[in-house]
Amino acid sequence: MTVNSYGYSHNSTTGESYQYNSTSSYKVLYSPKTGASAYKANFTESYSSPPETGIMWIQPNGIITAIYMSGQNSTGATALGEAGLLTFSFPSEYFYGVSLQAYLALPGVHQINQTSLTLGPTTMTVTNYGISSPTSFCNGSGVITDSNFQLQAGMVSGTTMTLVPLWSQTGAFYPTSGGSLTSSATNRITSVTKA
Repeated sequence: MTVNSYGYSHNSTTGESYQYNSTSSYKVLYSPKTGASAYKANFTESYSSPPETGIMWIQPNGIITAIYMSGQNSTGATALGEAGLLTFSFPSEYFYGVSLQAYLALPGVHQINQTSLTLGPTTMTVTNYGISSPTSFCNGSGVITDSNFQLQAGMVSGTTMTLVPLWSQTGAFYPTSGGSLTSSATNRITSVTKA
């Protein structure tokens, strides 16, 4: 799977701005389906400087056994920290999938259509969601506005995980204390290979 993440935010109160653009990918080298006792996957990320590549061994129950990165093997807390670096974009994809209903409940978000989407060697049907016009709502701490919102959701054939190949949002937050935080963010999956 390959995920591209990019976006920016600007805080009018502090004047600080933040931009990011990264690509993270992984490829399963072997798995219990191939007769191995654990998963072995190669991860690459471009978020940090310099970009990092590592091999991760993961038990079927999700426990990380070891990571080979920067020329050395790591286990325990060191391996867990390295796993966080190598898998930076992937927790967001999981979060968007399990939080799908909350996103669909935002004011103005509605289903647009269903389309076929090709992500590398995998083709899947996705439902496209979005807003037709700018929307806003109060969350108790201020007002959130969206000028653009797009989301695609679907399931890769033979799996039970909801995959969100596109999540894109542009808007602002206006806290009751004053100021504003404007942001635009996009997470896009560009390739999926079912292991």
